[in-house]
Amino acid sequence: MAKIEIIKKELVSIENFFESKKDEISSSMYSKELNKIFKDLTRIRKEIDSETYFISIIGGIKTGKSTLINLLCHKNVSTTRAGVETTKRPVIVSSGEEDKIIIFKKEELSSLDIDDNDRNLVIDYVKGLDTSLPDSIKIINKDLVEEEVSNLLTNDNEPDSDKIILINITVDKNHLYNYDNCLLRNKIMFIDTPGLDGLESSVGGIGNNNGHWLLNRVDLSIILQSTVSPINNSLDIYLKKLHEQQTNINYMLVHNKFSLKNWLKDISPFENEINKNSIKKALETLSKIAKKKYIWKEVDLAKAEDAYEKSDIDLKTSKKELLLESNFEIFEEEISNLIKKDKQQSHINKCFHDLKNFIHNNEFKSIILDDLQEKENQYKKKYKILKDSFDWEKAKKQIEKDLNSPWDQSKQKFDDGFNFDEQIDISDENNSKESLIKEFRQKIRNSFLLPTNQTNLLTYLFKREIFNNETVESLIEEFEIEYEIIKEKSILEKVNFFNSSNENLKCSFQKYLRDEIDIFFSKKESELNSKIDLEIYVAKTKFLKDDINQAKNILKTKRKNFLSQMKNELMILLCGIFRDFYAYLDKNEKAFLEKFIGEKSELNSTREFLNEIETYLNKLKQQVELS
Repeated sequence: MAKIEIIKKELVSIENFFESKKDEISSSMYSKELNKIFKDLTRIRKEIDSETYFISIIGGIKTGKSTLINLLCHKNVSTTRAGVETTKRPVIVSSGEEDKIIIFKKEELSSLDIDDNDRNLVIDYVKGLDTSLPDSIKIINKDLVEEEVSNLLTNDNEPDSDKIILINITVDKNHLYNYDNCLLRNKIMFIDTPGLDGLESSVGGIGNNNGHWLLNRVDLSIILQSTVSPINNSLDIYLKKLHEQQTNINYMLVHNKFSLKNWLKDISPFENEINKNSIKKALETLSKIAKKKYIWKEVDLAKAEDAYEKSDIDLKTSKKELLLESNFEIFEEEISNLIKKDKQQSHINKCFHDLKNFIHNNEFKSIILDDLQEKENQYKKKYKILKDSFDWEKAKKQIEKDLNSPWDQSKQKFDDGFNFDEQIDISDENNSKESLIKEFRQKIRNSFLLPTNQTNLLTYLFKREIFNNETVESLIEEFEIEYEIIKEKSILEKVNFFNSSNENLKCSFQKYLRDEIDIFFSKKESELNSKIDLEIYVAKTKFLKDDINQAKNILKTKRKNFLSQMKNELMILLCGIFRDFYAYLDKNEKAFLEKFIGEKSELNSTREFLNEIETYLNKLKQQVELS
């Protein structure tokens, strides 16, 4: 017992460590995984202190599984119909203050969203390890009557049946005092799951909830077979899988013998031989799975059931004799004494075994570390892609192409607002030089110099998708880029556009680029009147008053030259800004990545946290291996 206390102390130390890091864990990107470690270890520690003992009844159709549970509980808690799978939902039967059916249902989600966490929360609540449940799990109480039991355990049409996690049936403990060897009196709970034959034939379990997840929590599994339904291949395969997961479960074989020729005065040797061979074969099958000898018992559940429920008028013999022939009372007493003797040590062994499994099989650290490395690589990759998006040699060809071309919605989400190859026509109605120039200038303004076009250009530059639907702008914001640039004033002054104390200079890189483009287009606006004109000398030389078409051609040439120069100057402007920003991103890469992958980053904090957990678990591991 001293060893148990040491292990419990180590578990409490781990719990205290997790509690001290509660805020850090809740804000972590791995809060779900880290909380699971905490919950699993806390659950094992509570299980060590718990005196509750789980017995599961495993068997196929026609083995008498529901009959056995009813007899062991001395109450009809499961429906019995010959040859039909009667239990289709997982059930825990326990003693309580009254006869009652307690339904645990997940409120807002479908059964596909019921996970192991929900199931473990409910089991812990039923076992008394926890005293409350989250709001997402609703508790519904119903009277323990045969109709309700039948509807809940066998009816597929129960409202919201796919949201039922588990059913707990409680039997009035005062009723159980009438039976000296009743197992429910000894803080024992029974687990009833859909029959495995039923599962194979697609009728066992409703909404994929066959309840076999409950078997991970059991201390003793009673494997039930009958004369007409011995252990078959399906049950053999299932038991092998179960044993691989829980090698420390104790098993007991119970053979339910049927009186095949009960009209005869004496049971025939042939009938005895059938039962004997069936038990022998079952034990051979089980020994191959766990490589050990099994306790086995033989009962006649049909006789026991009739002895308890039939009247004397309906029986050929007395109830007492029938009960004696069934061997049930002896079976109940033997299993009760066996559990009383070994219960505590068996339960502790199971808890230690679960703890060893948790320590040896839990790969949480490597899984999270692998993910941390992947995230670090992703941050580096995204930053490189952001930087490369401002590599002018890579970007200019596409930008120039998009500036020249009309907006193609299938290729780019945002219109840059420009199409330098677009033709502008002049109305034939104009017959004077002044009208032609005025109209042409206005059309150039509308096409290339309006503020909306400049906004579109900025949107296009920053909304470019460069990584998994992420844009240039989103990555600048993600990495919290603070752009510093040398600004010409009376003297050269280094300005941080995010953190500058001068509010007039406080702006983002986006604003800096927008200001530069605004200045550029304002300059082009002022140049338009001088660039798109027909000088008097040209007019006189070309006799334009007499040749409007010649005037149009001259204006179109001037427009082409003006736009060509504007585009070239715009590309030079963008080239300078892109190269400066690329160099800035390259120079400050370590600083901008520091928050995400540096010493004070969440990634590194998580690594350190995992190492601390591992230190605690290694201490626990040493104690467990010595036990």
